[in-house]
Amino acid sequence: MNINSTLFGEIISFLLFIFFCMKYIWPPIIDYINKREKKIYNAILSVEKAKNELSKTKIQILNEINETKKTCKLILDKAKKNKIDILEETKLEIIKEQKKIIKESNLKIKNEYEVTKEKLRKETVLLVIHCLEKVLNQSMDTNVNKKIVNKFISSLKKYDIYA
Repeated sequence: MNINSTLFGEIISFLLFIFFCMKYIWPPIIDYINKREKKIYNAILSVEKAKNELSKTKIQILNEINETKKTCKLILDKAKKNKIDILEETKLEIIKEQKKIIKESNLKIKNEYEVTKEKLRKETVLLVIHCLEKVLNQSMDTNVNKKIVNKFISSLKKYDIYA
């Protein structure tokens, strides 16, 4: 056994092994690595694209939120204004109704006052007649009767019954 021939055999075996690996094993591995590299590259591009879309979407959402806030504020301001208008309108209607009720009440009071005043006049007249009948029945002295009647009439004038 010679070292040179063994070494030469091993070199030839190794070269055959390298040739075999380069011919049959190396290309599928390189293809797989290239495909994997493309997938990773595409994934990185997708992530970058998604980041860009996400930032755009965030900006768009913030803009929409701001617009919505403005719209809500406008709606609330309009609702407050409508509330104030409705309250003012209702207040005016209540004041009108109040005046109407007061006017009607005053008319009723006036009418009742007139009716009561008339009743009192009638009752007073009846009382005067009744008193006169009693006075006339008790005495026939005209001077005394006149004094009593005049005194009674002056007392009635004091109470403003015939005013």
